Amino acid sequence: MKKIFLLLSITTLMLQSCSSGDSDNSNTNSISSPFTVKYEVITTTNVYSSFGTPRIAYVNSTGQQQTESVPNLTPSNPWIKTVTVTTTTRPLQLNLLLSTLPPDVYRLWLSNAGSITQNIYVNGTLVASSTNQSVTTDNGFGEYNINIIALDYAIL
Repeated sequence: MKKIFLLLSITTLMLQSCSSGDSDNSNTNSISSPFTVKYEVITTTNVYSSFGTPRIAYVNSTGQQQTESVPNLTPSNPWIKTVTVTTTTRPLQLNLLLSTLPPDVYRLWLSNAGSITQNIYVNGTLVASSTNQSVTTDNGFGEYNINIIALDYAIL
């Protein structure tokens, strides 16, 4: 009886491991070109930096890294960039990063406590989002700084 139970258990496990788990084998990250990517950076307070002008790095329509300066990022003036991606290179790693010059400094200064949200949309659907909160510095001036982490999304 134990052998039959063991045999049935092994057979069941084998059958379960062979099934795909879903009837739709489509990959949600698999998108054919051209497609639209919307990048968005939103802040709850004014952004400035003692290291230089804030800049935003993102992937452009041909899959290359693009950088733009953002001299006036405020709650009423978010940064939004929409591109139609034409490259068929796969995988295509989309990324978005708000930083400062020099390029290795990813700390921004804010006029007040707040947050910065980075979003990536593909064909109108939000596919990646990140919100980073400010912290108070201990420099006697009551300044707020924020570390930004790059936002990534792969198109397969």
